Amino acid sequence: MQTLMSQPRPRLRTCAGRSRVARGARGFSLVEAMVSAGIVGLMLVASINLLSSAARTRVADSNRRTALLLAQQLMSEVIAQPYKDENLLALLFGPELGENTRADFDDVDDYSNYQEKPPKDRGGAVIAGFEAWKRKVKVNYVSADTLNQSSLDTGLLLVQVTAIDPRGVETSVYALRAERAVPADAPATGSTWAQWTDIDLQVGGANPRRVVTSANNVSRPPAK
Repeated sequence: MQTLMSQPRPRLRTCAGRSRVARGARGFSLVEAMVSAGIVGLMLVASINLLSSAARTRVADSNRRTALLLAQQLMSEVIAQPYKDENLLALLFGPELGENTRADFDDVDDYSNYQEKPPKDRGGAVIAGFEAWKRKVKVNYVSADTLNQSSLDTGLLLVQVTAIDPRGVETSVYALRAERAVPADAPATGSTWAQWTDIDLQVGGANPRRVVTSANNVSRPPAK
């Protein structure tokens, strides 16, 4: 008598089981891969733009600080000069006859309309590292109460020194140079006078804003 051995019956997979297995083994679809690549690309472009903007800002800030230093260096030289040439033949506003170089300038108005490229020291030597820069100076008589330009000698000069960077961006500094530091005589009763004047500037634009502040001395009684 033959013994019948039970054989394992093959497991039948249902449609639902096959569906669950297929979903578990499935990877990214083409659409999902494209969306992920797009997001990564947008983030990469944004990062590059941010780094580029930061680099441009850093260069602009460096040029602005350099321009201020170059302008102030020349301004300190101009302001240190006498208000005007005491020579009786010095009738011109600007360099007199024989003053052909900056080393010959001996008063403030000699620097009127002075230009140089590249920047140089007073002896004419080029300042190394600034070969692509340019500087220029304007000097004008101005009214003491309004700072408006005047064609007559008002006893007050407004000096403007401008430094121009290699991109053509201009940065200007201003200073006032008076003929006399303080009045020779006491002011009249009831009046005041400015002992010093300071100018705050907004750099940039065709017409920089100028805010004038001053310290007024207390009026003194008339001398007896």
